Amino acid sequence: MWPRIMEVMLGLWLVLSPLIFRLEPGDLALIVNHLVYGAATAVAALIAIRVRFLRVVTIAIGLWLIGYGYVAGGYPGPGGYLNLIVIGVLLCALGLIPTDCLVPTHSWREYYASQRRE
Repeated sequence: MWPRIMEVMLGLWLVLSPLIFRLEPGDLALIVNHLVYGAATAVAALIAIRVRFLRVVTIAIGLWLIGYGYVAGGYPGPGGYLNLIVIGVLLCALGLIPTDCLVPTHSWREYYASQRRE
């Protein structure tokens, strides 16, 4: 469950990023991107706690953030665009980790249960 909690925190970071990086009102597309995809990340991560395949949505959001930050920001990009790239990479990495990654596999649980019975 910890990867989904980290994704929620990254989503909240994206929502707060326009205030932290003090983005100009002229960067409306960047601000909207932070707010919309930050909220979508947090909501998708919360739902992915119960619906396992929804991790794919988090990976898709991460890929979008990487692409948008790279294409729209240029090189070297301003802080707001680099933030999108870093958060996108983290979301893609966390999206690959299953929600129940700390729970042993079914065969291990059966083995340990059989050892207790003996």
